[in-house]
Amino acid sequence: MRAIFGRNPTSPLPISAITCRSKGQQERPEMSKQAMRDEAERLVKEAMERKTVAVKQGNTRIEAVCGKCGAPNRISAAPGQTRVPYTCKECGDKQKTL
Repeated sequence: MRAIFGRNPTSPLPISAITCRSKGQQERPEMSKQAMRDEAERLVKEAMERKTVAVKQGNTRIEAVCGKCGAPNRISAAPGQTRVPYTCKECGDKQKTL
């Protein structure tokens, strides 16, 4: 008997078309994108009301290119800072980010 890869010999459908469910697993109805957005927004609001989630602003990472040698530099900027002074890793030139 010849084996056919990717097919169950007793089923006319390919194995990938057959879904397997374990015991206790139920099929959930499909949610639209808008319904998912609404659900996520509701969960965030509930978490904020319970004070279990703290939202804080962290440092911003800036990818700057050296004006002298063109080397890439990664700089960390504190919240509220727009221009951050840094020294190039390659040539050592002192500059400010834009």
